[in-house]
Amino acid sequence: MASTFPPQVLVLDKGLVAEFGSPGDLLSKPTGIFTQMVNDTGEATAKFLKGVAAGNVSKSRFVVGVLFSTASSLSSRWTCPSR
Repeated sequence: MASTFPPQVLVLDKGLVAEFGSPGDLLSKPTGIFTQMVNDTGEATAKFLKGVAAGNVSKSRFVVGVLFSTASSLSSRWTCPSR
């Protein structure tokens, strides 16, 4: 029997752990780095990602991407590998 773990997000800033927790917990922080990176993806994508974190969107409908933050700013990019 395979065990499942709730998803966790690790946000690094300048090589140091800045935030760690579930997507929902991190998105509950309006000024958090993870929240800012999600919001930087654009209104429609941010709404979708927040829906996933809240459990309102089936996780089987998307491929998990990776958010990157540059060391000196909160500029971000969303990459999603093709299936």
